[in-house]
Amino acid sequence: MLERGVAVVTIDEIAKRAGTAKGNFYRYLADKEDLVRALLEPLAEAIEAAMTRCEGQLALATEAQAITAAYKLLALELVVTLRKFEGVVQLYLQESRGPAVGARAPLVEFSDTLTQKTIHLTEMAHRRGLLRDIEPKLSALAVIGAIERLLLVQLRGSGFEDAPAAAEGLVRLVMEGLIR
Repeated sequence: MLERGVAVVTIDEIAKRAGTAKGNFYRYLADKEDLVRALLEPLAEAIEAAMTRCEGQLALATEAQAITAAYKLLALELVVTLRKFEGVVQLYLQESRGPAVGARAPLVEFSDTLTQKTIHLTEMAHRRGLLRDIEPKLSALAVIGAIERLLLVQLRGSGFEDAPAAAEGLVRLVMEGLIR
């Protein structure tokens, strides 16, 4: 799927590459969409947990420093998570912008969910009155775009030697532009 895309690869090719019979594939999965959902699930759960922890910290934040700390912790947790699931992240990056059909549908759905959760976190920070008066959706989408571009560079091997420092730098860059 990484080499040729989810729409093109066949169940026969997946089974062959996995070293199993096609029937064995169908013993556990209904189709490619089911496979993509299964691959995506642990990544989605880990990101959801990290975002939920961030949300809890933002709910308690009373100063800009606490918001920055919440986002830094989220960024560091995401670095660890994304490293653990590099292949799935790469699949997400290459497939999530296409139409939500077939095996691509779970990736597009995950992208939409991730976007909504990111906007929600940004809105929470805005409601605390500690961020500049910039549309939360705009700042959230800008951050998602920056993160996804950095991930792509990292996965292609021309990224940063110290990914946690890069993540922290991105948070600092964003927050210095958003904090009142």
